[in-house]
Amino acid sequence: MVRGSAGSRQGRRKKLSDAGRWWAGAGRQVEDARAEDAKALGIAPPEDPQEPEPFAVWSEHWPALELFLGLRTQWRIVAGMAGARYQGLDYSAVYGHPRYARLEPGEQAERLEQLQQIEIGALEGLNAE
Repeated sequence: MVRGSAGSRQGRRKKLSDAGRWWAGAGRQVEDARAEDAKALGIAPPEDPQEPEPFAVWSEHWPALELFLGLRTQWRIVAGMAGARYQGLDYSAVYGHPRYARLEPGEQAERLEQLQQIEIGALEGLNAE
């Protein structure tokens, strides 16, 4: 992900949700490991290496994204006969994370709202069938 310039107030939630979807794999290519595989097999690498597609994040959202990435292992998952489904982030981990706990109460509310928007997009991507 790359940091982008700030946008208008309109669309901020959508941009955060889109960042979560992008992180979860929706709209981005699978990592291309063909060159490493070719090297391991002793054959010529492919001639058309695929570069990962960047996703711009507004600079005002960067702290929320850093918090989200710091919590990337803190998911609540329910497994059943139909498979596993992501329910959302474990909020006890959110509240205890140093990047969140050090914020003033007003900043915590804003950051939590931003985090939840990223989470919405990530859930859509993680639970896509």
